[in-house]
Amino acid sequence: MGEHGKARCHFGLGETNEARNIIESCLKKRPEDYGGIFRSLRAMLYAKEGNVSKAEEDLAKAKEHKERFLHFHHTAYQIASAYALLHKADDAIYWFKETVNDGLNNYPLFRDDPSFDSLRQNKEFNDLLRSEELRYTYFKAHFGIGSPAWERLQRRDK
Repeated sequence: MGEHGKARCHFGLGETNEARNIIESCLKKRPEDYGGIFRSLRAMLYAKEGNVSKAEEDLAKAKEHKERFLHFHHTAYQIASAYALLHKADDAIYWFKETVNDGLNNYPLFRDDPSFDSLRQNKEFNDLLRSEELRYTYFKAHFGIGSPAWERLQRRDK
């Protein structure tokens, strides 16, 4: 697991000091933060702490990478999460749409991520979640383990 994955796991477990140490170490080694992946995660930390100005500063820097990073959907997801933590529903929903439109389809993550708790009563967010649930269910049925596509892949090796 890469450093970003470790920091993200620490954040998810509420181990914010550990997450911050990894983020700061990585930004020290690579201050350009290719993809904005570490600054968007640090923005989540700042948002969780209520440090709006620092969160907004990191969000602005992370957004600069939108057209230059193949896996920007991960950064977009963290931007959406930070805005949700800041209780900025419109911005969070905009970046959530960017996330899924750029190819991140992980309904269980979206459903269970406490970063989005401020949006749980938002109709637009709930409509988006329902849409993602349908997409996730379709992909799992057609391409996941036990699906016809999966069975064809298993026979290819024989």
